[in-house]
Amino acid sequence: MKKVLLHTCCGPCLLGSIAYIKEHLHDWDVFAVFYNPNIHPLSEWIRRRDGFLDVVRVESIPGFAPMVWDAKEWFKECGVSDDRCGCCYRIRFQWIAQFAKKYGFHYFSTTLTISPYQIKELIYREAEKVAKDYDLEYLKVDFSPYYRYSEDHAKELGIYRQKYCGCVFSEAEAWQMRMKGGWFKL
Repeated sequence: MKKVLLHTCCGPCLLGSIAYIKEHLHDWDVFAVFYNPNIHPLSEWIRRRDGFLDVVRVESIPGFAPMVWDAKEWFKECGVSDDRCGCCYRIRFQWIAQFAKKYGFHYFSTTLTISPYQIKELIYREAEKVAKDYDLEYLKVDFSPYYRYSEDHAKELGIYRQKYCGCVFSEAEAWQMRMKGGWFKL
């Protein structure tokens, strides 16, 4: 069995990713971790963290959510970066890699790839760089076939479903696109 640390962005994405893992990746022993200092404001971070904890309970999987909101660190590192999304993925994966090393995980992956609104190639590139830097293996999985399931199942369970990626910039972009009658892709 591969002891896999699964970076988790939110409850709905965890639901779909766990369903995918149970159906296709039988050699994974998953430990889910919610670390997302990009999520703003604090009330939104709390809703998403609580959604993550709800899914951990419903799915009976081990998980951890640090009870610290690291928004200051995110703004310092990524807030004004031209590569905001890449930076955001990178700092989350670096934290996950440090956690993995500390607790004896050799593999990590992320639920971010389930979303059609994320930049998968950038996720893969940043995760693979971090894995190399920390002497870990990034398990590259596209969970997107379970995106619709994740949304529908979250709705059935009453798990909070957000309307933007997480940072204040993505919230503004989402709002602007909704006002135009469209949607956005980060």
